[in-house]
Amino acid sequence: MKLPPAFKLLGKMPHWLRMQSPLADQDTVVNAKQEAYMRSLNLTTKEYAAFARADQGVLAAHRWFEAAGYEQMWKQRMGSSYSPDSSSSSSAEATSSSASSSSSSSNTGVGARYAYKPYTPPKDESFYFDWYERHTKNCAECQAGMKLTEQAANAAAVAALLLVIAAASFAAAAKTLLSPGVLLCALLAAGAVWLRGKLIDFRHGQFISSRYRWQKDGGLSLVKGDPIKLY
Repeated sequence: MKLPPAFKLLGKMPHWLRMQSPLADQDTVVNAKQEAYMRSLNLTTKEYAAFARADQGVLAAHRWFEAAGYEQMWKQRMGSSYSPDSSSSSSAEATSSSASSSSSSSNTGVGARYAYKPYTPPKDESFYFDWYERHTKNCAECQAGMKLTEQAANAAAVAALLLVIAAASFAAAAKTLLSPGVLLCALLAAGAVWLRGKLIDFRHGQFISSRYRWQKDGGLSLVKGDPIKLY
């Protein structure tokens, strides 16, 4: 099937222009809250539900892997460091052993119960929105994009300064602040200052941390409102 030209152009754009970080932030926070809830109930990695139709494919794949031998695959891959999934044991055994297991890191292999690793929410919620540590520092394309937006912001600042100087020159020549040249330069300078601010906000939110945008939008990517707390 031949793709429309618009889709071809979209594919050539750098991924940092296409990346919808607000949606990723929303998923990160929802998953973190779900993780904390599951840990508080000593639930295992298998005890979850997928209600959205979009998740049914993932759920079907997970069930297929379970039937095809998840345990054997991990055993071969991890070798001696592999620890069987404790969810296969009885809940009574898991409860009695959780206290001793929580103090020992040797029992926290693949598939270990959440109770083995008590969850403590970070004191600073910016942990969830740290795009630089999570992605940018390991992505050459995003590092180039961050540098490009910084250069564009600096260029906008220089342009604003030059336009202010030009406006002053026009005002001195015309001996009035209301000449067309002065007004045009002042308008363009204001636009350059506005553009610089937008570029700085974009650079920080797209490559460094999206916490400010999250709080500004009320904590949901598609619904704006009062800011909400993670916990």
